[in-house]
Amino acid sequence: MSGGCAFGAHKDNPNIVTANTARSPRTPQHTTDADGAAVVLVPLANYPQPAKLLAEDFERLMLAGISHMWTLNIGKGGHGYVRLNSHRAGKNLISVARLVMAPRAGQQVRYRDGDRLNLRRDNLYVTDANGLAFAREAALMERGGGDDGEGGASVTVPPVPLPPSPHAGA
Repeated sequence: MSGGCAFGAHKDNPNIVTANTARSPRTPQHTTDADGAAVVLVPLANYPQPAKLLAEDFERLMLAGISHMWTLNIGKGGHGYVRLNSHRAGKNLISVARLVMAPRAGQQVRYRDGDRLNLRRDNLYVTDANGLAFAREAALMERGGGDDGEGGASVTVPPVPLPPSPHAGA
């Protein structure tokens, strides 16, 4: 990873990295991942490691009026999820992974590598309520469609637009 540190040094020991706080400045950092993909590292309010997502997904969220002020929220079962505060659709916390993947109601977003800070689209996949994965369709969409090598037709799913932000035009 490149770029400056998004975290502060401990006041007594510069080798200890401290987490951001809700009031500390948190500037997303554009960089290149190990595989050469353009990514953005988004500092979290309450956790020392940033969330990571593809630069194109980050830009799409920013253009839709989504804030980059994210937090790691401990959900059901003790798992942490990257979320943001929002008043859209009457919800206070919205999962960033759900914003990236735009699943339908009743579908779940899962993490291929188990790392809930890795919000790269190629790490996320959507399952239905029974846990059946839609990863094949997502992989075909990422490759731009085409024959799947088994004689079947490819599936092209258009991206789902985000709902308008009540604050976007203000």
